[in-house]
Amino acid sequence: MGITYDEARIRNLKFKIVNALVNDSRVSLDESFNNEKLVKIFYFKQRDIEQFKTNLFNEDGQILDEVKRSIEEIVQMNMRVREEVDYGEECEKLKVGYLALKNHYDSFESNQEFIEQQLDNLSTVASNLHYYILPIYDERFICNSDILPEDDLSDYYYHFHSIEDLYRCIFETDKSLSWKSTGGDLNLGYKLNFKVYTSRWGHYDNYTFSREHYGWKIGAFGKDAKCDKNGEVLKEVGKQYVTEHTGLHYFLNHDSVQYPRNGVEYALEMLWNDADSKEMEVEELQSKLSDVAAWISEVEKATHQYQPSWCNYY
Repeated sequence: MGITYDEARIRNLKFKIVNALVNDSRVSLDESFNNEKLVKIFYFKQRDIEQFKTNLFNEDGQILDEVKRSIEEIVQMNMRVREEVDYGEECEKLKVGYLALKNHYDSFESNQEFIEQQLDNLSTVASNLHYYILPIYDERFICNSDILPEDDLSDYYYHFHSIEDLYRCIFETDKSLSWKSTGGDLNLGYKLNFKVYTSRWGHYDNYTFSREHYGWKIGAFGKDAKCDKNGEVLKEVGKQYVTEHTGLHYFLNHDSVQYPRNGVEYALEMLWNDADSKEMEVEELQSKLSDVAAWISEVEKATHQYQPSWCNYY
């Protein structure tokens, strides 16, 4: 069945708590944590609090017993490897092995025996380093691995890209995720412009977007619509929806805009995820959102411009 985003995110939230415990002796698993503390101490995102708090904490803000036991086991593993593992030596092994594998792939060679030999060695090294540095990984990468790292470290790290993630955590920190990052909270709630050309009116109309913890809030025609990451209607539990009257598609269709709907939905979801997973500045988010609007506008123009003169369908 693989690993869902939610499972991967909950895993990362546990590791945020573990990192806080390891790095600050004042933090105790026995205390109660309100939302402010979840952000200040564990660097939870607003989305984490909205969606995953109940997976980790009870109504009083205390860590659930099962979660507490799991976190304590990880902390104990961290203490053990720090006593038993020579960090510098293992890092050097990782560096040598990773670069050997990378050079092998970059040269387009396919010596399966060599690859397996390197992965055999590296998966052991990675297992030693894993509990030493307590890494946070992109949820999408964990999902692609089809296994949570702690379920079977040897299996998880028996892949080049998993080894590469660990390598970056140690040697290329600018390309890795910090446990202290609140990622996309940096760009939540800002009103952004989304200017789309409409042949129907012969000018650009400006829709508004803001990235929210649930997806996008899109504004047009004097009203706002809660939308999913891909710009379509947000389906909330217990509510009824008339999908053709909500979301970006409804707004564009209202103005008879012709555009690549599937591609735009994919782009909006990809952009939302990208803005959520790293500390993307609002200016960069606006720029990339404008790229999508420009794409729609150019397709709209071309659709009308290049249709046969005798057709006049659009």
